[in-house]
Amino acid sequence: IGVATVFLFIGTGTSLVVPAVFGSLTDVLANPDAHPDAMGSLNRTVALLVGFLVGSAVMGFFRGALFTIASERTVRRLRVRLFTAYTSQDIALFDELHSGELQSRLSSDVEKIQNISTIYVSMGLRLGSQLIFSSIMMVFISWRLALGLVVVIPMLAGVVRWYSGIFRRLSKQYQEVLAEAGEISVD
Repeated sequence: IGVATVFLFIGTGTSLVVPAVFGSLTDVLANPDAHPDAMGSLNRTVALLVGFLVGSAVMGFFRGALFTIASERTVRRLRVRLFTAYTSQDIALFDELHSGELQSRLSSDVEKIQNISTIYVSMGLRLGSQLIFSSIMMVFISWRLALGLVVVIPMLAGVVRWYSGIFRRLSKQYQEVLAEAGEISVD
């Protein structure tokens, strides 16, 4: 998982640089007179863009593959442990529980753990690293804009929370009215 996390951080960093390279490409295309060697600058920018895109894709592939391998190994160990625990139980347990129930429980619980260990951990790390890396980049590009966002985003979050409370309350009232209407129509 450690190597997969390194690939995740590198892939996140390269994918966050792509918009800046696109900006450079747009600058070269929009103002060719401002660049003495416009064609050479364009070629370098396109090569850099392709390099970052390929690098990001390769890092994403290895991140996904390594997280999946780690998850499968974890699940395999968990299944062996659970099976060993089941087989060491007293036979009376199997009189109370059916084998299909145990099998279903085993597969569904292990599947949930597999999703947590692959998808959710990877997604959480990726989103957290994107937040940190993009915040750092924003401070370097324009600290004033970053400061403005630090002020505005909590206010927007408050408005969204307030609105979602109203929406939740209205949804509850709507469901209650529908339930009443259903009762009346049945009677």
